[in-house]
Amino acid sequence: KRIKSRMRPSPMALAFDTWWDTQSNNRLMKRALRHLMHRGLSQGWSCWEAYADLMLMMALASNRMLKRETSRAFNSWYTWYDTKVEMEYRIETTLRSLRSPLRKALNTWAALLDGVGL
Repeated sequence: KRIKSRMRPSPMALAFDTWWDTQSNNRLMKRALRHLMHRGLSQGWSCWEAYADLMLMMALASNRMLKRETSRAFNSWYTWYDTKVEMEYRIETTLRSLRSPLRKALNTWAALLDGVGL
């Protein structure tokens, strides 16, 4: 009974939840209204952000073209490292399966079947 009473939401908690839901809806409505009122600023910000992204992308592309050797070396290292990690994962997985008790049990069962002639 005591646990039930603790799990049941109190009237104060219900009132707080209702108030919080109302406030969060009001916040969203105020934000949307501010966006509509300052539409020009929003458009300016969006354009500036798109321009900054474009400039960054162009800088990265030109840097990559200017430093082609470094880029090629990094790509080659990354390919080598990725292959190494994949091989280590395969080896670890194989070793883990070989050490498995289930594997040992299946091998024992297979040896018994081979001995019987099945």
